[in-house]
Amino acid sequence: MTEQIMQAVYARSLRLEDGLIAPYGGELVQAFVPVHERHNLHARLAQLKQVEISARELLDLEMIASGAYSPLTGYMDKPTYTSVLALAALPNGMPWGLPVTLAVSEAVAKSLSAGEEVALHRHGDMVGVMQVKEIFPWDADSEVRIFGEHEEHQYPQIAERKARKAQYLLGGPVSMLAARAAEWQLKNHHWPKDLRNLQIQNQWHKIAAIHLQNPWQRSDEYLLKCALEASDALLLHASSEPAQEQSSLLPSVLRGASRLLLENYFPSDRMLENPAPDGLFNSSPRAVLQHAILSQNCGCESIFLPPQENLPATQQDLIRLF
Repeated sequence: MTEQIMQAVYARSLRLEDGLIAPYGGELVQAFVPVHERHNLHARLAQLKQVEISARELLDLEMIASGAYSPLTGYMDKPTYTSVLALAALPNGMPWGLPVTLAVSEAVAKSLSAGEEVALHRHGDMVGVMQVKEIFPWDADSEVRIFGEHEEHQYPQIAERKARKAQYLLGGPVSMLAARAAEWQLKNHHWPKDLRNLQIQNQWHKIAAIHLQNPWQRSDEYLLKCALEASDALLLHASSEPAQEQSSLLPSVLRGASRLLLENYFPSDRMLENPAPDGLFNSSPRAVLQHAILSQNCGCESIFLPPQENLPATQQDLIRLF
């Protein structure tokens, strides 16, 4: 494939002039296959080797394509991956919390070569294309350590990859075919560019994002009201329940209680709710950093982080918090 076609298919970066805080790194990545290239690409994809991706890797693909993970333009290569694990930063020194990678078995890794294009599949559906720049070993032990070994059960991607005997990672630029294809999405989901446009339409110039994992307590309600007084609006990146992944820490009854607070306690015309992957909602500093990056890409100038508390032992205890 020629360099010109490569540039047309893979990630592009937009320098926005919307008056909001600049995306992380200065530009918003967009990595969806352009409409005028889809027919030709579909014809070519049938001739490429196929790589099956997991539910979480599909989420990451969309986060890259929509610009939520700007400035990433694909799954991390080895220098980026190593730097994030060791330093919680990209090779250029920009802070970064979590690895964003595509894992494969040894058999799949040996069937591929650097520079090769592959078709990304999920349950038989073509969802994207990737140029494999690098193939390198997956460092599972280091990934467990950055969250703490006792928290491995809270990071289901590790357990899922071990179950399918993944040993290698593929790094390189991607482009997504299916718009809003991830199974975790809800009807009120917005991509970063959508959220930015919505803020401009509402003439909001100072938005605060909410990093919320545990049930709201009275002190959280007070602090949220203070955040609202200092902002034009609040953005709640609500935790979702992706298929075949660990469910959210909040039971459905608590989701209902949080919904009642949003609808009846806070002004609805100054609140936005946006689903986001559960992996961004644990209490580790790295997850909080990743959520801050997501929020900046969505146009938020500040992030509100309630104190992280251990969940009570029973649902009855949880209900009493409200």
